[in-house]
Amino acid sequence: MKKKKICLILLEVIIINLLAVSSLANYNYDIALEKGTEILNVKKYNRDAWLTTVSNSTTPENWFEGDANNTGAKSKYVIKGWKGISWKTYDVFTSIFLPTFVNPEQIIPLLVIMNNSGYNESAINNNYTNNYKFWVGLRAKWNFTINDFEEKPIDSNDFFLIFKNPEDYIKVLNDYNSIAEQLNKDLSIKMSGYSFPYLSGDQFLWILIQSEFAIAKPFNKYLSILVDELGCNNATVNNNVLIIERVGETNYIIEISYGSNGIMVSFVVKDINGVIIYQIIKVNSEWVFYIIIMVLSICLVALCAFLILRKRKIMRSRRK
Repeated sequence: MKKKKICLILLEVIIINLLAVSSLANYNYDIALEKGTEILNVKKYNRDAWLTTVSNSTTPENWFEGDANNTGAKSKYVIKGWKGISWKTYDVFTSIFLPTFVNPEQIIPLLVIMNNSGYNESAINNNYTNNYKFWVGLRAKWNFTINDFEEKPIDSNDFFLIFKNPEDYIKVLNDYNSIAEQLNKDLSIKMSGYSFPYLSGDQFLWILIQSEFAIAKPFNKYLSILVDELGCNNATVNNNVLIIERVGETNYIIEISYGSNGIMVSFVVKDINGVIIYQIIKVNSEWVFYIIIMVLSICLVALCAFLILRKRKIMRSRRK
């Protein structure tokens, strides 16, 4: 009986430990970035369908820089490296939200006004004490073009963020909405013509998408928690695909697929019937190289097998 009790206790301990490890593993996100070159291609653009479904006042160029309005246009980026860092609320506010709502040349004057009104770095960080950890990726970037890529990128130090914990996105959003409410009430800021909109989870997710944010693995869990925590009403997740329901001239759907490195490899716009209006896909030249090598290898193996079988057949016929 004592042995049985000891065995049961040990079994309970093992199960509890396994559950604890499993629970921790669910929240242990890992970076999936790899150094290398990625090429995206505009595979399809139905302009008439875009104007009647998505918008008659904006085009893909408003979402993607360069010649994104042209079928066959390509963009390129080269992942150069990444590192883990942490930011406080002021860093996140000035790096993510200000560039979204304020023109680049107006950011410095706004920061001066904020400082004079008591919204400097120390004041904001003292009132909003969240500390955000993430990976920052560095890449060289070429915008979409219908011509050959220039030798030099349009931006050799383009960076993007991957929050180490997707639950931090809702903290970021709550901090922003609270700060925005205070700034919008400030008389000097209002008189200067600045304003900051209140953002829902769906609106914030769209801002992240337009900034080409990347994700950590496991991708499905990362995306699912991100969407759930933000309380998105118009977003769902299917494996590594983020599906967004939007309303323009009519209802339409956006499907964004993330590749093995956690970066967008496909961007598809469909009408409500599932007909593709606009499509960007990944078309790395390296894939073509490996496919050619694979085909040649298969052909070589087949040729060797044919020669061996032919030789055996000849030898058999001679013995007869």
